[in-house]
Amino acid sequence: MKSKSLHTSVDEQAQVEIRVFLEAINSYAARFASDPEITFEQHRESLMAMASAPPVGEMQGLSTGN
Repeated sequence: MKSKSLHTSVDEQAQVEIRVFLEAINSYAARFASDPEITFEQHRESLMAMASAPPVGEMQGLSTGN
């Protein structure tokens, strides 16, 4: 069922992109107030990068279950 798995992955990615876009709409005014040089697209891309980055503990190879 590779096809179903691929569709699930695509659907999940689409949901993340939609959520990030809506978050960018809601937070852009505040970001622009503190950084008037930033474009909406730059703001959205920065949020997308944060959404797709692994959690800090995983990035550093640390266990959070201690």
